Amino acid sequence: MNEEKSINYERIANLTDIQKDALREIGNIGAAHAATALSSMLKETIMIDVTSSHIIGIEDMQNELFGDPSDKVAGVFMQVTGSGTHNLLMLFPFENTLQLVDMFFKRPIGTSTELSSKDESAINEIGNVCACAYLNAMSDLLGITLFPTVPGLAVDMLGAVLQFPVLEIGRRVDYVIIIQTQFIRNADRFNGYFLFMPDDDVQKAIMDKFKINVK
Repeated sequence: MNEEKSINYERIANLTDIQKDALREIGNIGAAHAATALSSMLKETIMIDVTSSHIIGIEDMQNELFGDPSDKVAGVFMQVTGSGTHNLLMLFPFENTLQLVDMFFKRPIGTSTELSSKDESAINEIGNVCACAYLNAMSDLLGITLFPTVPGLAVDMLGAVLQFPVLEIGRRVDYVIIIQTQFIRNADRFNGYFLFMPDDDVQKAIMDKFKINVK
């Protein structure tokens, strides 16, 4: 890791209850925006519930927070430009990915056992819609501009999907904002994770907003 990084994520891990509530509020606003966008796209009511929010050091991304490293997952990754250059990852357990594409194409849940190229495009679209909604929420809260690039999809073991952000992005990013969500459609629930890896400008804006002293 780069010794010149400015953020001490050991302090970030010890957020106060008020700061945790503020972080959760980012997730709640983004989830509401994403639910509205998905409901409009699918022409049915989709709810997105925020179940937990965390800030962790990027070095800790490969722990068991997301499951076993050998678990199969789908990750929708994109760069974010505007106020700096950042990275964003929507992460879905593979079983939930299959359920999401069934929902997208209005098939009975449990129909899909593998992903076709058409299914992969659908997951990319779901990830893109949700990511844009979260970025809009963060932009409004922090008063900054964030633009997502075209997303890319990786379907692989969890450890392999997380390897790129840990090894490459970790050279210039200290921590990850993690918002765990559930997509709700009638009685069906599908888990997903929103991971935002901000560069220095947005790191500072978040620290200022949450009144976290990192000096």
